Order: sequence, then structure tokens, then C-alpha cells
Amino acid sequence: MRRRDVIIVVLIGLLIVVLENGVLLPAQHLSYTFSLMYIGALVIGLLWPFQHAILWATITALVIDLFRIGPFGIFTLSVVLLVIIANLLKYTWLKQISGLSVFVISSISVIMAYGFMIFSHLLVTSIGLLDINPLTVITWQSLVVGIVIQCFIVSFLVRMFAVVQRYTSQ
Repeated sequence: MRRRDVIIVVLIGLLIVVLENGVLLPAQHLSYTFSLMYIGALVIGLLWPFQHAILWATITALVIDLFRIGPFGIFTLSVVLLVIIANLLKYTWLKQISGLSVFVISSISVIMAYGFMIFSHLLVTSIGLLDINPLTVITWQSLVVGIVIQCFIVSFLVRMFAVVQRYTSQ
């Protein structure tokens, strides 16, 4: 990995942390239906090697998780699960980087990560460890719209970066 790539990824991580905590976190309905961290983790997970993607996703998600409402670690585990699922699908199914295949991979990964996060929040509130259920502010319609928008953004960015990478490597 080149030094320039590391600097770019660190800057992207800082930008995601600032935007996620400064813009999306105060609006709880947005922070649980649309996540810039999921977009960044999918793009980096689909374009970079697994070890680099999982390290970046874990560190960035831990910083974001420090400021989130709810039990510590649930968001980080959902992001790590997202990167693992995306990489499993990438290595078994993705033969070329087309928009549709990236959209399907990101859809499956995001749905499973949101499912894990919702299940974990419901489990924590049913046990009584958390008094306030942060999931009461979202509806299933906003969740579906958020997932579709995230997957479109991921497929566009991955395709764009793949084309740029192809032309700059020659």
C-alpha cells in the first residue's frame, strides 16, 4: 500500500467521523437509516485488501461508536460484519466490478448489518440494560429508502474508483 493511499484513507476516515457525528448523529432518524460509515466501509472493503479494510473499518467505527447513543460496540460490530460479508461475497461472487453486482453485494451486506444492529438494540432493551430504545424513531420505509440510497452511492463510487484506478495504473 502506497503512502498516498494511506493518507487518503485516513482523511476519508476523519471526514466520515466528523460528518457522522456532527450531522447524522443529532438527527437520530438519519443516523439509524443512513450511515456514511457503511458507505465508506463498503467502498474500501470492495476495493482494497481485506486486512486493510477491516483495520480501517474497526478503528473508524470505534471512534464513531464513542459518540453514538446506545451500548458501546454494537455499531462497530455491525460495521465489521458488513466488511466481512462484503468481502466474502466479493471473493466468491464478484468477477467484474459492474454496477449491478456491486449493488447486490452492498445490499446484502447492508441489510445483514442493519439486521444485526436492530436485533442487538432490541435484545439490549428487552433485557433492561438500556432504558431508551433508539429504534423507536425510525420506520421501515425510511430504513428501506436509506438502504437503497446507500447501495446506489456505493455502486457508483466503486465503479468510479475502479475506472480511475484502471487508467492511473497504465
